[in-house]
Amino acid sequence: MLSFSLVDAGLAKVSLRWRGYRGLLDVFCFVCIGFSAEVLLHSRGCWTYNFPLHELPVVQIVFYIGAGLLISSTGRRLDHWLSRETG
Repeated sequence: MLSFSLVDAGLAKVSLRWRGYRGLLDVFCFVCIGFSAEVLLHSRGCWTYNFPLHELPVVQIVFYIGAGLLISSTGRRLDHWLSRETG
């Protein structure tokens, strides 16, 4: 939610012609915030990984990009659908 709120607040101040930037910014912001939180909380000992492969930054970033794409596209589509239904 934090990453999407930051993107929405930033885009409210800037006018972009191509709406595709919103999805790219959603994913970029989601990866930056999610990956930072993942590294910070793992280094603080909040959890451990079951498989050594999960500790690799490349694997974490790829999964955050995938999750960012899924969450971003689903959230934006739901928002569009709900605004169309109510408006």
